[in-house]
This record gives sequence, C-alpha cells and structure tokens, in this order.
Amino acid sequence: MQVNELGEFGLIDQIRKRFEGYYNSSVTGIGDDCAIIPKNKFVSNLVTCDTLIENIHFFKNGIQPEDLGHKSLAVNISDIAAMGGKAEYAFLSLAVPAVTSCTWITRYLDGLHDLARDEGVILLGGDTTKSPEHIAITITVIGSADNQNIKRRSEAKPGDMICVTGYLGDSGGGLQLLLENRKLTDEHERNLVHTHNHPRVCHHEGRWLASQQAVHAMIDITDGIASDAWHVARASGLTLLIDTEQLPLSESLIITSEKHDWNIRQLAVSAGEDYVLLCTIDPLECDRIQKAYYKKFGSNLFAIGKVKQGKPNVEIFGKGEKISVLSGGFEHFQ
Repeated sequence: MQVNELGEFGLIDQIRKRFEGYYNSSVTGIGDDCAIIPKNKFVSNLVTCDTLIENIHFFKNGIQPEDLGHKSLAVNISDIAAMGGKAEYAFLSLAVPAVTSCTWITRYLDGLHDLARDEGVILLGGDTTKSPEHIAITITVIGSADNQNIKRRSEAKPGDMICVTGYLGDSGGGLQLLLENRKLTDEHERNLVHTHNHPRVCHHEGRWLASQQAVHAMIDITDGIASDAWHVARASGLTLLIDTEQLPLSESLIITSEKHDWNIRQLAVSAGEDYVLLCTIDPLECDRIQKAYYKKFGSNLFAIGKVKQGKPNVEIFGKGEKISVLSGGFEHFQ
C-alpha cells in the first residue's frame, strides 16, 4: 500500500497507534488541535506544529513574503485558539534554496515578527537548512490554557447547536483565483486573495468562547468545514448536521462566485484555510451566547446546524434535502 492509498488521516492514525502508549492519560496527544501537557492542577501547556510547503500550501509568486510570514505563524496560533488557549512561544524551522534572496527572507521575517508582536508570541529558536528546490516552513507554537476552559473535539453533546465565528469559503475563493491565474480586477477579488494569504486569527474569540461552560467542543476550520466537522463527529461519536442555507457567505465571495460561475456552496463546505472557529453550544444557551458574543466582538456567531445522536457522520443539507454531491474538505496525499 502507498501513502496515497492510506490517506492523510490513515497515516495520522498509524502514527498515533504506534506511539499513544508512551504517555499517561493526563496527557492528550495526537487527535486534537494541540497536544495538552498538564503543568499543574490549574494550567496546561498546549503545543502545536504546522508545516507549509511551496506549491502545496502556497505559491511563491502568489503571496507577498510578509503575508507568508504572517500566515505561517497564524495557522499555529489558530490551533491554540481552537482549544481556548493563549499562544506564548514559537520555534521556526526554515528550509530555503541557496539562491533565495536575502530581501525575501527579511520581508518574510517582518511579517512573522509583526504577528508575533501583536499576539505576544516570543520566537525562541528553531532551525535553518538548505532546500534543493522549494521553500519549507515549519513552526511550533507553545501556549497555555486554564484546565477548566480547555475545549476538545470530543466534547460535543446531542442537541448542541453548531456555530462558526466568521465567513466560510473566502480563502477557498482566493485560492481559486490564484489557481486560475486570474488578474484581480476588483476589490472583491482582492479581498478573497488577501483572506487566503493573510488569515485573521480568532485568538481572543477562542479564549472567550472557551470560558463559556455552554460551549462544549471546538475546532478551527483548516481543511474545510465538511472535513473539520467530521473530526468533531468522530471524536465525539455523534452525527453533525450542517445546513448549507445557513452558511455565512461574504459579499465578496457571493459577487465573485457569480462573476466566475463558481459553486459557492461547494467552496463554503469544502474549501479550507478559513481559520474561523467551529463550536458546539448547549441549545438552551445558544441565543444568549450569540448575543454576548456580538456585544463583545461586534460580529456574529453564526448557527449553521446541530448535533444529534448517531454514528460518527457529517450530513450536509440544503433546502431541507440531503446533498450528496458536495465533497469533503482538503486531504493530503489524495
């Protein structure tokens, strides 16, 4: 069997099964947005690691170095946010071809530095090496969270409402424009590409949601809502129902999708890298949480579905009917 037959999540399962017996039950290892390492009875450390590879996660000629610096750190901070923590320390491993411009490196570090400064993250070290052809960036972030507030994928409850903290599909729309090598002709197209290249991190929103007892499970949308909802369904042993008519769509995505004849619901469901948070909330408290969220952040917490008893599954509906034509999210090796 080859890795493309095993699949990304099959590979992760193989790694997890090989090593899960090496740590005690107080530690949470592979299977959530971050590893959880207890520090004391009040606080735990959160650890996450992400890699960005040229021509897989980004196109060098399609992203400014400053934006890439921002994004490579943002994707890790988003994992910390998804578990209700605060990012504190980072380690950077950077592999670049020897012919890479020093100006490009400086600009990349500027973008990384600016987000680190804004989020209070300290870069402590890492590694640099020569790459034969393409850029490879790996960042590890360590954060912390109050033990009572840590949110896991496995904590969804039957009856919970499913909510997201922002628009879906914008990053996928920006990627589509880059893949189609389109000249950006208006503000809406530029907005989508900017969202893809320079994602906003829901760090403060994640910590606030985690402090609410009525919020049960949480995850960030990295591989598309269909794929990431599946992670929650699988970890919680429940079925998640998503209504495509309730998915929050930005004006820029709506206008650009109409202009280029894109399937906007397909983008909203399956496109990744939105880095908004998905959470499940006690239905009796959902309205109160939504109102309090809007009061605090000035933006909506959108309800897009609900959790029900049943085998782990994600069921996607549109206009009351189950949709079978929409694919899942992004998966490596496929």
